[in-house]
Amino acid sequence: MKGSRRRFTIQAIVWLVVMVAAIIFLPNISSLVRDKGQTKLPSSAKSQVAQVIQNHWGRNQNNTRQVVVVFNNGDSPLTSDQKQAIDGTIQRFKVQKSKYHVKSMTAASDNAAAKKQLISKDKSTQLLQLMVGKNQTVANMTKNITAGAKTAGVKTYVTGSDILNDDFTQETEAGIQKTEIITVIFIFIVLTLVFRSPITPLVSLLSVGVSFIISLSVVMNLVNKFNFPLSNFTQVFMVVVLFGIGTDYNILLFDQFKEELSHGDSPVAATGRALKIAGRTILYSGSSLLIGFSALGLANFSIYKSAVGVAIAVAILLLVLLTLNPFFMALLGPRLFWPTKKFAGGSTSKMWHGIAVSSVRYPIIALVVVLGVSLPFILTYNNELNYDTLAELNDTIPAKKGFQVVQDHFSKGTAEPSTLYIKTDHALNNEKDLKVIDSLTKQLQKVKGVKTVASVTQPGGSQIDQLYVGNQLGTVTSGMKSASKGLTKIGSGLDSANSKLKSANMSDSAKSAKKLADGADEVASGVVSYTDGVYTVNNGLNQLNSKTGTLSSGVNQLVSGSGQVTSGLNTLNSKTGTLASGTSTLASGASSLQSGLTTYANGVYAVNKGANQLNNSTSSLQSKVGQLLTGTNSLYSGLDKLNSKSSQLATGATSVDSGVSKLQAGAQTLAESLSTMQSTLNTKNSQTTQTNIENLTAGLKSMNKGMANLEELADSMPETISKVESAKTVFDNSSSTIDTEMTTIKHALQDYAKLESAYKQDHQSSSSSVDANTVASAAVAAAGSSATDEQKSAISSAVSSQVNAQTSSTSTSTATTVATSTDAASGLGALEKLNTQLSELQGAIGTLSNSTGDLSKLSNLSELASKSQVANSNAVKTIEQLESAITQIQASLAGNSTTPGFVSGSNSLVQSLATLKAGTSELASGLNEYTNGVSTATTGASTINNGVGTLNSSIPTLTSAISAISSGTSQLATNTPTLTSGATQLASGTNELNSQVPTLVNGVQKLASGSSQVTSGLTTLQGQVPTLVSAISALDAGTNKLVANSATLNSGASQVASGNEQMYTSIQSLVGQMQTLQDGLKTASDGTKTINTGVGSANSYLTGLKDSAAAKTYYVPKSTLKGKTYKSALKAYMSGNNHATKLTIVLNENPSSKSAMDKVTAIQKQATNSLKGTALDGATIAIGGQTSETNDTQAIASSDFVRTAAIMLVGILIALMVITRSVLQPFYILGTLLLAYIMSLSITRILSNWFLGQSMLTWNTPFFGFIMLIALGVDYSIFLMMKYREFDNSAATPSTRIVRASAVIGAVVLSAALILSGTFAALMPSGVLTLIQVAMVVIIGLIILVFAIPTIIPSLIRLTYPLTDRMEDETTAEKQTKRNRQ
Repeated sequence: MKGSRRRFTIQAIVWLVVMVAAIIFLPNISSLVRDKGQTKLPSSAKSQVAQVIQNHWGRNQNNTRQVVVVFNNGDSPLTSDQKQAIDGTIQRFKVQKSKYHVKSMTAASDNAAAKKQLISKDKSTQLLQLMVGKNQTVANMTKNITAGAKTAGVKTYVTGSDILNDDFTQETEAGIQKTEIITVIFIFIVLTLVFRSPITPLVSLLSVGVSFIISLSVVMNLVNKFNFPLSNFTQVFMVVVLFGIGTDYNILLFDQFKEELSHGDSPVAATGRALKIAGRTILYSGSSLLIGFSALGLANFSIYKSAVGVAIAVAILLLVLLTLNPFFMALLGPRLFWPTKKFAGGSTSKMWHGIAVSSVRYPIIALVVVLGVSLPFILTYNNELNYDTLAELNDTIPAKKGFQVVQDHFSKGTAEPSTLYIKTDHALNNEKDLKVIDSLTKQLQKVKGVKTVASVTQPGGSQIDQLYVGNQLGTVTSGMKSASKGLTKIGSGLDSANSKLKSANMSDSAKSAKKLADGADEVASGVVSYTDGVYTVNNGLNQLNSKTGTLSSGVNQLVSGSGQVTSGLNTLNSKTGTLASGTSTLASGASSLQSGLTTYANGVYAVNKGANQLNNSTSSLQSKVGQLLTGTNSLYSGLDKLNSKSSQLATGATSVDSGVSKLQAGAQTLAESLSTMQSTLNTKNSQTTQTNIENLTAGLKSMNKGMANLEELADSMPETISKVESAKTVFDNSSSTIDTEMTTIKHALQDYAKLESAYKQDHQSSSSSVDANTVASAAVAAAGSSATDEQKSAISSAVSSQVNAQTSSTSTSTATTVATSTDAASGLGALEKLNTQLSELQGAIGTLSNSTGDLSKLSNLSELASKSQVANSNAVKTIEQLESAITQIQASLAGNSTTPGFVSGSNSLVQSLATLKAGTSELASGLNEYTNGVSTATTGASTINNGVGTLNSSIPTLTSAISAISSGTSQLATNTPTLTSGATQLASGTNELNSQVPTLVNGVQKLASGSSQVTSGLTTLQGQVPTLVSAISALDAGTNKLVANSATLNSGASQVASGNEQMYTSIQSLVGQMQTLQDGLKTASDGTKTINTGVGSANSYLTGLKDSAAAKTYYVPKSTLKGKTYKSALKAYMSGNNHATKLTIVLNENPSSKSAMDKVTAIQKQATNSLKGTALDGATIAIGGQTSETNDTQAIASSDFVRTAAIMLVGILIALMVITRSVLQPFYILGTLLLAYIMSLSITRILSNWFLGQSMLTWNTPFFGFIMLIALGVDYSIFLMMKYREFDNSAATPSTRIVRASAVIGAVVLSAALILSGTFAALMPSGVLTLIQVAMVVIIGLIILVFAIPTIIPSLIRLTYPLTDRMEDETTAEKQTKRNRQ
C-alpha cells in the first residue's frame, strides 16, 4: 500500500516538473501559426508553379504580397473633391514607398488601360493596387497601409488574399480562447451534476489541463525546431479532443473507482482495481485514437497532416490520466466524490438498456427502422463544398467588407483575378511569340464566364487595331491613294513646266547677261581701289586709338595725385584742431596771446579768402576739402597727432608732385599724337581721294541699276525652274518606293497565282490537300532577298490564312477559282507593262535631271543679283558714313572760334600742367616748414588744455570734402572774437603759436593758388577728353567695319563678275537644250500617268486582301515593339528577362466558387492545347491566383481525403480486431460510425442553410468532422465492447451480455457525449464557419451514435448468433454475469 502511494506521489511530482518546463519552453504560438501554419500545397501544383514564377518575376516584384486599397462612396459617384483627396492619398503612397514597403503600385491615373480596370462603371469606387514586400508581418502591413489609406470623405478598405487569411488566423485564435473558457466551465458543470461533487470536476480538469499544456508545448517546439506540420486548426482540435475524450476517460475511470469503493476496498486498492479494469479500456480506446490520428501523417495535404499533432496530444493524455489521476484517487479516496458518502456501485442507463433489449428481440425491425430513418439523409447528401475564405469570416471584418464592395461594384472576380503564366527558355519580346500570345488571348476571351483577359498584346483587355494586318493594310492602301494623287500632281506639274519653257525667250536673256557681265567687271575694279583707301584710313585710326590709352593713363594718375592731395589736406585739417588743447595755458598770458591772436586772425582771414577762391575755382577740390578744425578742446592731442603724421603729409606732397610730372609727360605725348593725326587726315583727305570715293559711289549705284535689270530679266525663270525641280524631286522620291511596291505586288501576285493553281489542283484531286505552311514558305521564298523580314512575315501570315480559309471552304466552285487565277495572271501582265513604261520614264527623267542642273545655275542668277544689290547698297552707305566720320574727326581736331580743338586743347593742357608742377613743388617746400612749426606748437599747446571749452563749443566741424574748406574757415573767422576775449589766460604759449601761424597761412595760400591752377587745367581736360574719346571710338568702329567688309565687298564684286560670266555662258548653252527639256517633260508626264494606273491596280488588290480573313493576323513591327508605348505593356506583362509573360484573367463569378474553379481548369487546358505546335510549345504554363490555389486545394484535399480516410479506417479496423478479438464486430462498429457520419453531414448542411444562410459545407468540414466523429465514435464502441468482453462467461449468452453491457456503459457514454457536445458547442461562438460546422457535425453525429450504437450493434450481434443465442431472464443474467471478486 505504502509503496503504491509513494509511486503515485513520485509520478505527480514528475508531471509537475514537466508541466513547469513545458510552460517555460513554450514558444510564441501566434507567431508560429502565422509563419508555418498556412496552407501549403505541393510544389507541383499549378498555383505553386505560378507563385515560383511570380517570385522570380523581377521588375521589383519578387517576394511581394498583392494588396488592394478600395475607395468607395456608397452607390453614388465620387465627387471632384473626393477624387482630389484620393489622388492625394495615392501621391502619398508614391512619395513614401519605403515607409509602407511598397515595391510597385498601379493607380487609375497611370494610363487609360489602368483607368478602365480600376474605376467602377458607376464611378462610385476606385481601386489602388499595391505590391508590398514580405519583410513585415501581414498584421503590421495591414495596420500601416490602413492608416496611410485613410481619406477624408470616402470609405476606405484594405483587402487582399493574404490579409483575409491573416484575419482568418486571428479569428481562429480568438475562437480558441473562447472555446477554452467555455469548455472548462461546461465540463465543470456537467461533471458536478454527474458525480454530484465539485471535487471530481476539478481533478478531471486539472489532469486534462496538464496534458494539454504539456502536449501543446511539445507540438509547438517540434514545429519550431523540426518543421512539424501545423495549421490554424491544430490548436483548436487539440483543445476539443483532449478536453472531450480526456473527460470521457476520466468519467469512465472515476465511475469504475466509485464502483470499487462501493465494494469496500481501500482507496489504494480501489485505485489499482479501477486502473486494471477501466485503465485497460482507456488504453485500448486511446490506442485506437492514436493509430487513427497517426495515420494522418501519411497525408500529403498540409492541413490534414497537421492533425498528427492531435496524436501526440492523445499519447500524452493517456500517460497523464493513467499516472497522475491515481495520485488524486489514492490521496483523496471517497473525498474525491464529496459530499457523496454512499456508493451504490456503478451507474446504469435505462435508455440504452431498453433500446438494446428491443433490438435484440426484434433485430430485423430495428435495422429496418435505422435504414428508414437514415436513407432520406443519405440520398439527399450533396458533396458540393464551399471554398470561399470570406465565408469563414465575420461580416464586420474590414477586409471582408472591402472585398464585398469590389464584388458589388466590379465583377465578382475583379477582387481576385487569376493570372496565367507562360515561361520559356527564350525571350518572348519578338513578333512571332507575341502573335501566339495574342491568339491565345483572343481564345481565352471567348471562354464562357470570362469577363476580361489582359495581356502584353492587349494590355487594356481589348485588341489594339493598329497591331493587326487589316489596319496596317488600310494604312498602306491609304498611302497608295496618296501616291496616286501625288503622281497626278507630278504629271500636272510636268505639263505646266513644259508650257512655261515654250513661252520663254532665251536669246534676249543672253544679250542682257553680256551687258551685265561687262558692268560687273568695272564694279570689281572700283571696289579694289575703294578697299585700299579704307585700309589706309584704318591704319591711322588704329595708331590714334593706341595713343588714347596714354591719355587715359595720365588722367588716371592725375586723379590719383589729386586724391593724395585731398588726403593730406584732410589730415592737416584734422590735426590743426589740437590747438584747442593748449588754450588752458594761453589763458594765463592774455596780453601776449592777444597780440598773437591778431596775427592768427589775419592768417585765418587769409586762409578763408584763399579757401573761397579755391571753392569758387574748382568744384573738385572744394568737394574733397575736409574739416579745418574739429574743436579747440582737443588742441593738445590734435597737435601731437599732427606732428606724428607730418611724415605722411610730406609723402603725399611728393606723390602729388610725381603725379603731376607724369601727367605733364602724358599730355605732351597726347598733343604730339593729335598733331600727327590732324596732319595725316588732312593729307589723306585730298581732292584725289575725294574724287575716287565719288567715282566708287557712282559705280556702285550704276551697278545696282544693272543688277536690278538682271533680276527683272530672271523673274520669268523661277516659276518654271521651281516646277521642274518640284516635279523631279517628287518623282525621285516616289520612284524607289514605286519600284519596291511594284516588286512586292509582283511577288504577291505570283504567290497568289501559285496558290490558286494549288487550290485548283487540290479540288481536281481529292486525294491531296494543300499544306498552308508549305505554300506560305514558297511565297516567302518567292519574295526573295529584296523583301524585308516584316514583309516576309506579313506575306507568310496572309498566305497561310488564305490557304486555310480556301481549304476549309468546300462551297467555292472551280469556275470561281479559274476566274481568280485569270485575274492574277492579268495583273502580272499589266505589271510587266507597267515596269517597262517605268524604265522609259526613268530614262526621260535622267535627261530632265541634266537639264534641270543648268536651270539651277540660271535660277541662282536672281539670287546673285539680289545679293549684289544689297552688298552695293551697304557699301554706298558705309562710304557715306566713313566720309562723315572723317569730317567729324577733322573738325574735332581743328576746333572753331567757340570751342577749341583737340590739338590746341592738348597744348593748353601741357602749359597748365607745367604751372601745376611749379605749385606742387612750392607746396612740398611749404609743408616741410609747416611740419616744423607744428612740432614747436605741440610743446606749448600742453599749457592751454583747460581753457578750450568755450572755443570748442563755438567752432563747428569742417566738412569732409574740399568744398567745405570755405565754410570751415568762415566759422573760424566768426569765432575769433570769442577766442580773443579769453586771451588774458593764454600768456604762456602765445608767442610760439603766433610764430607758426604765418607759416601755416603762407603754405595754405600757396596750396590754394596751386589748386586753382590744377582745377583750371583739369576742367579744360575734362571738357575735351569725352569728345575726343567718343570721336575716336566712333571713327575706329566705322573703319573696322569697313575693313571687315572690304574682303566681303571684294569677294562679292568678284563673284558678281564671275557669276555674270557663268550666267552668260549658261544661258547660251541652255538655248539649245530647252527643246530637249521640253521633250523630256512630255515623256515624264506620260510615264507618271502610266504609273498612276498601275498603282490603282495594286491598291485594288491590297484592298481586297485587307478585307479578307488574313487581315485579322496580329503583327507588330520592330519599330513599334521597341517604341515607348509598347514598352509599358512589356513592363507590365513580361518578366524582367522577358522569358515569362502573364495574362490577367477576370471572371464573372465568385473566384472561390466551384464554377470558377472549373473555369480555371478549362483555361489551363485551353492554354496548353492552344500552344501545341506553336513557337511556345513546351513552355511552362501555370495559373496563379486565389481561384487556382483554391482549385489545387480542392483537388489535393479531395484525393488526399479519400486516401487518408482509407488509411485511418484500416488502422482502426485492425486495432478493433485486436481489441474485440473478432472479425465481424469491427465492421459493425465502423459501419455504424460511417452511417452516423454521412447522416450528420447531410443534416448539418440542411441546418447551415436554414440558420446560417450557407447552402454548402466548407471544404475542410468533412475531413475534420470525419476524424473527430470516427475517433470519438470508436471510443464509445470500444467502451461497449470492452464491457461486453468483461461479461464474457459460459453461463451468459451474447445477447444477454450485450444488453447488460449497454445498460452499464450507457450512463458513461451519455455523460461523455453530453460533455463532448458541450465542448464542441464551445466552438460556435468563434464565428469561424468551419469550426461552427465541424461542431455541428460532431454534435449531430454524437446524438445519432447515442441511439445508433445500442440499436445496430446489439441487433447485428443477435443476428450473428441466430441459433444458439437467446435472451435470458434479467435476474438470472445479472447473477451469471456478476464477476468473481475472489
